Amino acid sequence: MSMPGIATPANAALPPEQQSRPLILNSYHPYYSWSDHEMEGIMETFRKKSPRIEPHIEYLDCKFFPEMEHFGYLRDLYRYKLRNVRIPLVIAADNPALQFALKYRSELFPDAPIVFCGINGYSPEMLQGHANITGVAEILDARGTVETMLKLHPGTQEIFVIHDYTSTGLATRRETEVQLQPLAHRVKIRYMEDLTTDQMIAEVRRLPKNARVLALSYSRDREGRVFDHTQIARLLSDSSPVAVYGTHQERLGYGMIG
Repeated sequence: MSMPGIATPANAALPPEQQSRPLILNSYHPYYSWSDHEMEGIMETFRKKSPRIEPHIEYLDCKFFPEMEHFGYLRDLYRYKLRNVRIPLVIAADNPALQFALKYRSELFPDAPIVFCGINGYSPEMLQGHANITGVAEILDARGTVETMLKLHPGTQEIFVIHDYTSTGLATRRETEVQLQPLAHRVKIRYMEDLTTDQMIAEVRRLPKNARVLALSYSRDREGRVFDHTQIARLLSDSSPVAVYGTHQERLGYGMIG
């Protein structure tokens, strides 16, 4: 494949150490704390195992483009960028990256095994028809968090569950609904609608004293505003008249507990 105005010789030379490089597909963007910490963990492991490995890293930017309609353009870009590189391994961080890797595997890296991490709502059906794939699912301990909440706040009568309406946010909601169903007889559980951040904060501020907040994955609101984990943790804890519990370590230490 060639692009207008760019010389792309088929035998373009690369330094030997760059002719074979693992590919890391990160679902989101740099300076998003979740992405940054994922990359720190991945790179730390590479450095410990083999400091000479230089992975090729791409960000899919799916917090700003959650509908993933740009994937076709990224496929074309990566086909060009990786045309002279052998990919021995693909690491897919979070759901959008895994979706991209499975959809375009045969075109971009047909022989590479795929290792995934951070997958919400995982089921074996996600990998149906594919081989040579393994990874780690992300399962939030919503039930354990709520049981702790009810133990520490025995007068709790309502839990307001906050999540966004991206694929990740909805996956964490479905997972939480299953986990909390056995507790439905003990406390009212109310899941937020698809709101703007201002509307969500207004809902939180109106909560009665016997309510608590459970924050799942929330990083993009109905208006397309994108929030870092620490930003939303501070916003919720500063706005809520009641205790706010979280299910991600990323958010603890900013006024939320869990």
